[in-house]
Amino acid sequence: MRYMKFSLSAIILLIFSYSLVLFSQDNSSNDEREKMIIYELQEYKYLFFKGDTLRYKIASFDSIVINYGKPLEKTRFEYIEITCDSVTKDKRYLLNFNLKSLISDESIGGAEKSRRTSSPWQNRKSYLWLDSLGNRIGSMSDDSLLYAMSPGGAFAPYLFFPFKERYRYINESWLVNSKDTLCENGVPCATLNQSSLFRARHPLDTLGHSCNKFSYIKTGTGAINVLTNETMIRTESTISGSGVITISNKDFIPVHYFANIEQKLQIFYPDTDEIPGVHFISTDWTLDEFIPSKLRSAPPKKKKK
Repeated sequence: MRYMKFSLSAIILLIFSYSLVLFSQDNSSNDEREKMIIYELQEYKYLFFKGDTLRYKIASFDSIVINYGKPLEKTRFEYIEITCDSVTKDKRYLLNFNLKSLISDESIGGAEKSRRTSSPWQNRKSYLWLDSLGNRIGSMSDDSLLYAMSPGGAFAPYLFFPFKERYRYINESWLVNSKDTLCENGVPCATLNQSSLFRARHPLDTLGHSCNKFSYIKTGTGAINVLTNETMIRTESTISGSGVITISNKDFIPVHYFANIEQKLQIFYPDTDEIPGVHFISTDWTLDEFIPSKLRSAPPKKKKK
């Protein structure tokens, strides 16, 4: 198993990126917004081939408070592998997610940190059917009866989300509504209804890739039901967040993703009052290794006459 290494510069980037992520959605008029648009068309899409493998380093910071108690603070480093297992004729991709390793330094109420290096979600596999515009077509897990959650929880920021528009001009905005099943965040899968306002950004070169970029702000509501010891526990979440994603404009794979979310939680147990909670997450995904399928370099098939 490949060991995770995170540079100091990557962590500094994570800490200070927040000020760069949020874009102003002010009360400017339509005419003023129109003047901001730069008529250079940007292309946003995903393109995978069977056998593509992507490996990501993820650095995250969590702050969790349940029922007004002492805060749990976590600094997490994860290594995730994503493999394209199948591609349909209409360009739908079956992606296989696998958490390979974890380091999590955790502290409650400012106490001395403890380190965790394993998770029940480690080496579990989840599968997502995705189209080229990030729409989630279907999902499944390796064992739908074996409960486990990802280190970031059921509603943690996730790499693939629907943006629905392939072409946009720089600084142009668009709105997307979606209902997503978050199979890569655990079993059982949480569902999230969300509205996202996207904005196309200037292209850039980063991490050895020429990329197109967009940012977003979003709000959403989600829920998950978990059965433990014959007791059904329901958690509802109201989410607000923002993020920036860069996508290679050559290979059309995610190269970098930064996101912040605030979750307001309500936890329901049978025969008890609901328990409130909040969970803040800042997370930074960096493409560490891309192993392209041999099919990427194969000559295109000639059409039969």
